[in-house]
Amino acid sequence: MEQTSNPAVMAEAVREIERLMEEGSREKDQATVRRLSAVRSQNLLRDRLVDLEGKARFAIGEGREDLAEVALSRQIDFEGTIVELDQTIAQAREEEDRLAAALGELKQRRDAMADSLRAYEAASTEVNQSAPAASASRARAADRAEDAFRRAMGAGADGIVAAAAADEETRKGLGEIDQMARRKDIGARMDKLRLGLAS
Repeated sequence: MEQTSNPAVMAEAVREIERLMEEGSREKDQATVRRLSAVRSQNLLRDRLVDLEGKARFAIGEGREDLAEVALSRQIDFEGTIVELDQTIAQAREEEDRLAAALGELKQRRDAMADSLRAYEAASTEVNQSAPAASASRARAADRAEDAFRRAMGAGADGIVAAAAADEETRKGLGEIDQMARRKDIGARMDKLRLGLAS
């Protein structure tokens, strides 16, 4: 069929580009949802941080430093989650930008192909002739557009390089370091709260 420069083949090539555009648009929408969801989660967590600060101050004022430590420990967890959400937001925004650029390129190619198809159909009403190279050119253009779209979408999950797994002793040591740092952080926060109440 492609060798006949048949308008139906050319129209199918245009529809293929449009299907790729729809797929890319869905991917872009999903990235937008991920970004907005992460932003909302961050805002909720920031509200919780303020609430936990108040709870810790109250607990110290009531002589319950053990409860204040619990609140401060939870604060640290939320702060870590907020940092992770920053990465999610940045990645989603980057994906949105990449897909928007790919969609723009596909739209230009689709419009050019549609214009060529209309010109071909108009010429065919005047002169009934075959143009084998035209359809093959459209098919190649569709292939190039699809390749560009795939490249623009990035490596995705397949492109993620997994780090080598740590052995048990290494994991245990790193975990102990994390706990030491966490205890130090909680202690510093407790000292800060005590100073605040004393002043």
